[in-house]
Amino acid sequence: MKAVIMLLLCLALAASATTRIIEESGSNEPASTKGTYTILDMWDPDMPGSTYGIALQDDVANSLWLACWGDGYVYEYDVSTGSPTGDNWEITNGINADDMCYCEYGSGNQFFIGDYEFSNIGVFDDSGVWVKALTGPASFSNVYPIAAGHDMLYADRHGEIAWGAYDGTGASVTWTVVASPMSACYGMAVYGDYVFACCGEEGEDNIFIFNINADGSLDLTPVWSCEFVEIAGGANGGIDYDGTNLWVYPQNDMVYKLDIDWSPSSLENSTWGHIKADF
Repeated sequence: MKAVIMLLLCLALAASATTRIIEESGSNEPASTKGTYTILDMWDPDMPGSTYGIALQDDVANSLWLACWGDGYVYEYDVSTGSPTGDNWEITNGINADDMCYCEYGSGNQFFIGDYEFSNIGVFDDSGVWVKALTGPASFSNVYPIAAGHDMLYADRHGEIAWGAYDGTGASVTWTVVASPMSACYGMAVYGDYVFACCGEEGEDNIFIFNINADGSLDLTPVWSCEFVEIAGGANGGIDYDGTNLWVYPQNDMVYKLDIDWSPSSLENSTWGHIKADF
């Protein structure tokens, strides 16, 4: 009997060790009008290890990628079926994978993966080949959520939110860091003139949409928010938006396709050279 109890304890500890928890105080201030969502679809990606980030590949129909920290690979899924396509690529150059995003550029489309160990962002081309590393904000100990779009990069960590100009070609990013309006942000994404973010909080709003100002900075008063209540821990993983539906992946859980009672008032502008990116 003691052996069985010890085995169960070991299994419980192993499972908990794969869940990343952001310890932050404070609360998430909701938008003036609380939003709602409806689950349209949900499916288990059955990943080979602990997984934290997702990204829709905008220029490929029905393509969603998940970054698996457990085995160091990124896997593609067909969102129309919830099934793996068989395509994958390795996360190289020592990136300790967390959130990820994708963005289209005239110079070549890119994936970005935040580094859980350092303030570092790995950049890969659209086939998964290593391009370079970008240094994150100096005050960040690591990079949880990462989003790209609007010729900008966005990140959030430990009560601070940051942004900096990036057009797909620069070797570095000059970051602006301010107090974050969110607590425990895990994932971010860009679509059009908006940044989407999800947080690991319960009992309060934990998904937010913020407007991007003309200079690329964020208006820190959310235009929409809701409370994701499907699992304990809130929306503590990745997020993306395809122009119609919101995609949420709480870490190591199901992929959720949501219909939300909000739609963008400003969509893509062809002069940007890209549409949006995730977190």
